[in-house]
Amino acid sequence: MNANDHQNIRGFIKFGWAGISFEGGSFVSRSEKLENPREALAAMNQGLLK
Repeated sequence: MNANDHQNIRGFIKFGWAGISFEGGSFVSRSEKLENPREALAAMNQGLLK
């Protein structure tokens, strides 16, 4: 387990499946790609409402 794994665990706890993504064979926290973590939360909520 590395630092990226820990980041994904924290992302999952905060945002559920919207908090992580799978890229290039390793998990990357989606919140790292968003300037505003609220965008990740909004994206998760959009997915739940569909």
